[in-house]
Amino acid sequence: MALVDLRQRDALGDADDAVAFAYTEFTVEKAGEVEFRGAADDNFTVWVNGKRVFGFEEYRNGVRLDRTRFRVHLKAGKKYGAGEGRAGAGERGAELGVFPAHR
Repeated sequence: MALVDLRQRDALGDADDAVAFAYTEFTVEKAGEVEFRGAADDNFTVWVNGKRVFGFEEYRNGVRLDRTRFRVHLKAGKKYGAGEGRAGAGERGAELGVFPAHR
């Protein structure tokens, strides 16, 4: 899991109404359902291998760790994922992690 503070100077700094993208690669050993957990200050979208698997477009009141949880079935193999977080004014940040899905 990674938490990115978008207020840092080398990220978005004090910019209002800004967007940030993140990219990662990971390997799924065995096909099955995984749980993504994440959060963003405002709008939040996640893609896996170019397919949009989750998204919301609304303004929220800051980042709350693991506020958003959703499940996705993934085939085995190498994957690439991308996330988009948008920030209005004030608190800015985004986090995303992939975990085994437990029933």
